[in-house]
Amino acid sequence: MSAYDGYAFRRAIRYTELSTGAVAVAHDLATYADNDTGKCFPTQEQLVQGTGLSIRSVRRVLAELKEAGLIHVEKNKARDFNANSIYWCRIPIGLQPKLKAEAKQRAKSMPATPVAPPIPPLQEPPAPAVAGPGSGSQPAFPVVPAWRKEQ
Repeated sequence: MSAYDGYAFRRAIRYTELSTGAVAVAHDLATYADNDTGKCFPTQEQLVQGTGLSIRSVRRVLAELKEAGLIHVEKNKARDFNANSIYWCRIPIGLQPKLKAEAKQRAKSMPATPVAPPIPPLQEPPAPAVAGPGSGSQPAFPVVPAWRKEQ
């Protein structure tokens, strides 16, 4: 079991009162997030391209997501001048019981095991009829075309 659940993170976004831009950036961060840890490090330019927001809007929205508790931001400790920030996607503690209750309700409404229709048995195609000598019937494919016989 992993500590990060991308599906639960996306559902948690619905229960917070965020701006439209914040929702778009949060979903974009979730696409970059590692499935086991929730860690991601896209550049702000990548978030701009993924959401269609301006660079200033992305910076403002990242602060909004941090304040809402959906992300934790670390500065990359690499010595590179242009090192990306590290973002950790998180579910706020106050939303966890609500998400668990929703998951239980969804599990109750689903059938226990889906019933698939039975698979019909394979039927072999009928063998082509081959007229033998003296059978009196026309062969399925004439050996010599009729127009060639006349010449």
